[in-house]
This record gives sequence, structure tokens and C-alpha cells, in this order.
Amino acid sequence: MSKKWYGSSTLFWGGTIRQIADKFSAAGLGGVELWAEQFRFSGFRVSAVKEVLGDAGLGLTLHAPSWDLNMCSLNEGIREQSLSEIERSVALAADLGAEDVTIHPGRITVNERWTEWHLEKMQQSLDRLERIAIREGIPLSVEMMEDRDGELVTGPETMNRLVRHRSPFITVTVDTAHVPFSRSPFIEMNALCRVGKLHVSDATANRFHVPLGKGKVDTKPAIRAAAERGIIRVIEGFDYLGETKMLEENMRYLKKNGLFGMEEITYEISRDE
Repeated sequence: MSKKWYGSSTLFWGGTIRQIADKFSAAGLGGVELWAEQFRFSGFRVSAVKEVLGDAGLGLTLHAPSWDLNMCSLNEGIREQSLSEIERSVALAADLGAEDVTIHPGRITVNERWTEWHLEKMQQSLDRLERIAIREGIPLSVEMMEDRDGELVTGPETMNRLVRHRSPFITVTVDTAHVPFSRSPFIEMNALCRVGKLHVSDATANRFHVPLGKGKVDTKPAIRAAAERGIIRVIEGFDYLGETKMLEENMRYLKKNGLFGMEEITYEISRDE
């Protein structure tokens, strides 16, 4: 088992928590990033998730709802509902004993002329969420988004502005598929002030989160850097009941390129020294 390699539960959408745990354990993964939407959509129970993952020896992080939400929306009702959904996820994470919660930042509602307004609302939203994270003892990890129309937080400068002054309960998730081809996930990681997690997948010009090696992103340096820092790496993708074997395809790539189990190798070297 490689303890710092996790899999996104969306790699087995539609499956039971036991099926997900069995699948990830067989692959040698050390944990699950469980999407709250999947938890609710599939009717998972807290007690069952804790029992199954505990028996399997798998770690757990939670991904808060992000679809259809916007925590810095121009519409106050949408903004409030988005924050409420994240707050529910923090409470769920506390019940589950999760290590942290990944959250998506807000988006621009109209156009870029509203950027500063949205950033101010983002700061206010993070202020509120940070207080809850501290109270519940559950860190939040804000995910860097893809560089496309409507996204607000797509580069290190903006992200650092939002999180640099905050407590250790606010960290950053770098997603290799969200980094433009003109930039490097490795350079992006080094430009950020507090990376707590790495989401790993590839991307093409037309699609995000394709299997590793099937796109144009050079993920290897970022994966190696994350391993050296002891940062959790989460294999990303969406696969209904594993029909397209996306997890297996990613595992083959990682093993072929010597990227799986790196923290164990690093530990053995440091122990010998």
C-alpha cells in the first residue's frame, strides 16, 4: 500500500462504499477522497463508511459539493446556499473523521470587470469557512481551477492573495489537469505558499481529467515534488462503476514511470542515512 496515494471516489461512481474500498485497496492506494455529492446521491451512511474504510485501513478526505454552486456569486441566495453546502460538508467530515475537505473557490458571475468584487466576497466567504474549520478541527483545501471563462482563482498570485494570511486550517489543492499547457504543475506548486494536496490526472485540449499519459500535461515533476514533501496525491477522474478501467490505466502509468510508492522509497533512504 502507498499511504499517500488516494483515489477519487468518482472513479467508481455508482458503486457502494465497500466496492470503492475493495477497488482502491486492490490497487494499493492508501485512501479515498470521497465526494459529498456521491455520499448523498448513493445514500452512504456515516457508520458504514467509517467501518468499511477502517477495516480496509484506508485514509479519508472529503470533497465538498461544487457542481451548481458559487460561494462568491452576485446572487446572495446562491452565495449563501453554496456556503451552507460547504458547512454541511465540514460537519460531515468531522463525523467521518476525515483529514480535510477540498473546496472549490467561487466564480465570476458576469464578466472580469467584477473581479475585485468577487475577490472581496471570496475573502469574506473564506473568513466564515475558516472559523468553522477551526471550530470543527477540519482543515479546508481550496482547489486551483482551470483557466477558462468565469473561473476566478486560476493562478498562484490570486490564490496566494486569498490564503497567505490565513491559519493552517486553510491550504491549497493543486490540480494538474487545471494547469494550462503553457505552465507547469511543478512550477505552479512552487509558486504557491501552502500546498496541502495534489489532484492528479491529465488533460487534452478538449477534456479535463483524462487518464495519465493520454493528454498533454507533464505531471511527473509535480508528483515527485509532492512525494518528497509527503503531500497526499489523489488520482482524479470520472468512471461509472469503473466501466472504462480509468483507475487501472492510471495505475499502470504511475508504476511504469516509477511514480507509485515513492514515499516508501524516500523513507527507506532517509532511515538508512
